[in-house]
Amino acid sequence: MEHRLSKIIKNRLTKKQGAKLIQKITDLEIQQALFSMKEGTSPEPDAFTVDFFNKNWWLLGAGLINAI
Repeated sequence: MEHRLSKIIKNRLTKKQGAKLIQKITDLEIQQALFSMKEGTSPEPDAFTVDFFNKNWWLLGAGLINAI
């Protein structure tokens, strides 16, 4: 089966790339991802914009990180 798939799938991850995909996301990576989002947009359909989370990170940051 794997041999047949290798003929179809040309691009494969290296072991190092695969390992990076399953490692724990750091708190800093979560914060950087949120802060890099376009202002005025909403990551969820709850109408809270990125600006709201950025301005209130001091209060909401720990809760968001725990939720993720």
